Amino acid sequence: YLRLSREANENISDNFAFNFRQPLELIQGEDIVCVSIGPVTVEAYYAEIELKKKYPKHSIGLINLHCLNPLNLESIFKYLLRARLVVVIEEHQAQLGFAAFLGLKILEQNDILPVMRFRHIGIDNRFGQSGTVKELYSEYGIDRISIFNKLEIYLENIWYLLIGYMSILISM
Repeated sequence: YLRLSREANENISDNFAFNFRQPLELIQGEDIVCVSIGPVTVEAYYAEIELKKKYPKHSIGLINLHCLNPLNLESIFKYLLRARLVVVIEEHQAQLGFAAFLGLKILEQNDILPVMRFRHIGIDNRFGQSGTVKELYSEYGIDRISIFNKLEIYLENIWYLLIGYMSILISM
């Protein structure tokens, strides 16, 4: 399976050995770990660089899934297990995209994976727009500014999420 985008994308991962089945950790982090797919990964990368500048005490990671088939879920889970919040960033419909698939896989593995806080940045039940890639990314809220704004809200609320998470663990 080879997916091609409309435009050439900037290379944000110079120094890595391509491994067909392994996700690529572009930025290491633990407070929020973002999993990104496809050309929107470049937007996510720059949004996270700016977040790191604004919030240097927080750890925000980015995992690039450059290959979805075959998918190595064990490798993905290895990154997600250290996250306080998992965010899938994609240019797909939220209801049927990778976020829905990953959420299902996390639920199926609930005997070995802890309860995870999970969010999605993607297209929210909209179709039929046309324009340049830059215009469409902005319209659908998956450009770097929109990603930055959404991740910033998640980051500012991460301790609130953790309190809820701890109360779930205590009640178990």
